[in-house]
Amino acid sequence: MKVAIVGAGVSGLTALKQCLDEGIQATVFEKEEQIGGIWTFSETPGKGGLVYRSVITNTSKDMTGFSDYPMPDDYPPYIHNSQVVQYLQMYCDHFKLNEHIQFNTSVRKIEKAANYQQSGRWDITLSRNDTNETTTETFDAVMVANGLYSKISLPHFQGVENFRGKVLHSRDYKDWKGYENKRVLVVGSGSSAVDIAVELSYHCSQVYMSTRSGAWVFGRVSSGGLPADSLLSRFTMMVPRKIVKYVLRSELNQKFDHAKYGLGANYDILTKSIVVNDDIAARIICGAVKVKDNLSCIKEHDVEFCDGTIEKDIQAIVFATGFATAITCLDSSIITQDQYECLNLFRNIFPPGLDHPTLAMIGYVQVGGAVFPVSEMQSRYVVRVFKKCLSLPSQEEMIRDIEDRHKANQKAVVRTEWSIIRVDYIKYMDELASLIGCKCNLLLLFFRDPKLALRCFFGPCTPTQFRLVGPHRWNNAKKTIENNEKRFVGSIQTRRYMPQMKSRSWFWSGFAITTAVVIAYYITSYY
Repeated sequence: MKVAIVGAGVSGLTALKQCLDEGIQATVFEKEEQIGGIWTFSETPGKGGLVYRSVITNTSKDMTGFSDYPMPDDYPPYIHNSQVVQYLQMYCDHFKLNEHIQFNTSVRKIEKAANYQQSGRWDITLSRNDTNETTTETFDAVMVANGLYSKISLPHFQGVENFRGKVLHSRDYKDWKGYENKRVLVVGSGSSAVDIAVELSYHCSQVYMSTRSGAWVFGRVSSGGLPADSLLSRFTMMVPRKIVKYVLRSELNQKFDHAKYGLGANYDILTKSIVVNDDIAARIICGAVKVKDNLSCIKEHDVEFCDGTIEKDIQAIVFATGFATAITCLDSSIITQDQYECLNLFRNIFPPGLDHPTLAMIGYVQVGGAVFPVSEMQSRYVVRVFKKCLSLPSQEEMIRDIEDRHKANQKAVVRTEWSIIRVDYIKYMDELASLIGCKCNLLLLFFRDPKLALRCFFGPCTPTQFRLVGPHRWNNAKKTIENNEKRFVGSIQTRRYMPQMKSRSWFWSGFAITTAVVIAYYITSYY
């Protein structure tokens, strides 16, 4: 079987690895000259991925790494974007993926082959970036893995064309250089907007952050010093949603009152994408960042907000307003979108209107957790479908399932561009793992290995749990799960700590010294 994979980012690389595991001949087509996708940094605007120089992950390494290839022990719990690319390169080297990747090759068009009705094959039009040479190749199946972030979302604000300062989207923001001592407006309140506002606030004379909805801001570190996402466990998933929301609201507002800091959200917690930042409250409280209402209009040098306030002498505007889905290589008749441009996909993977399940979308999902293991699980599922080890329901059943998921999401989350493709991490992983056969039965595991079962239930739901059983199980899975805490402490405890004497020991030592001094005093006084 011959499979084409579009993109050599996180999703494309793990898709390739899963194909090779199943003995499938696969080729990745990557338009850039290196792997990494959105995680690659370039000094040149419009080049590289979407990260700016200082970006670090919002999810910890043990929750982010692939299930059978954990991140190195010496990596910190949250890693820099350059370490993400380094990790992906190590992944490629370890599983010998590089020889299956064609760089500087753009996929121009994916269309049904002439004999599609009988074979399910696809014709792919390819273009070499260095020579502009165009060719067409035929494949038995295709995995599109070039991601959600291909087109910027840039709302139009009145007067923006008259603004005399610098205007850019967060995709083109690189670092703080060039913004020193300037007055800058950041539009948006997602993770990128908050990150950029915080970074600029150390160098600008003043930073304003405009938000229409506010934000619930999570830190990377939870109480007790553990990575915040390590609290994502099968146990916490059993706690009623209302209780979880109440606890999170209380905990976040205990760190700082979001309403008083201008970040009060007009949506309930956990109903939109999570915003992660550790420093915004400190920058607000010292006046370096000022949170403003939604932007109303823009003038030559000033900006006006919906509450009527005006800020003058603004010299740059950064629009951190997100991205929209755009799959230019596929005809709109193959994959349909709703009015919010969300893809209609069965299990967030397969277009339901095809006669053959030979086209899959990898990574086109919004998840409250790390994307790496989700793309990996999707790929494991897809290759089993490609090999006909698993089958899909009828078109009617798939469409009904898509509609049911859409309705459920409409009740659970705020309606935004990507809310329909949002999934709960553990629930979604378990759904696919059950189909693959790699979901561990914790009750049976408890009777064989109670300590491991308790770790899997109460501890963080790491991707490695899905390598304990099933196809391509990993022999080091158990050891990796058992060493999670040791790996965490070992990566941050870089100073040897010698515990001081316990308080009781100090008491007896003090008592002995005092007694000795008193006895010595009486002896010297006597003589």
